[in-house]
Amino acid sequence: VNPKSKFGILSLDGDRVSEFKEKQFLNNSWINGGFFILNKKVDDFIPSESVAWESEPMENLVQANQLSAYRHSGFWHAVDTQRDRLQLEQMIKEGKLNWLD
Repeated sequence: VNPKSKFGILSLDGDRVSEFKEKQFLNNSWINGGFFILNKKVDDFIPSESVAWESEPMENLVQANQLSAYRHSGFWHAVDTQRDRLQLEQMIKEGKLNWLD
C-alpha cells in the first residue's frame, strides 16, 4: 500500500525549512501491507526458523526475482497500536467506511 505519512514532511535548505506538507502520501513509497500468498517452495529461501521473514527470506526472494507485489491503492489502515485501533473504531462509528466506497 502507499500510506500517508504519520508525520508532516519537511523539505530542508540547510537548516531552513523550505516546504512543509502535513501527512502527505509518501511519494513512490510502497510498504508491505501484511498479506502474502506463498508457494511451498518459499521454504528454500528461509534458512532457519529463527530468521525474521521480513529480512533475509524476503531479501533472498528479491535477489532470485521471485517476489511480486499487488499495488493496493484503496483504503488501508494500520492496526499496529492501540491508537491505530481506536482511530479505526472511531471511523467505523462515524460511518467513514472508506473501504466500502
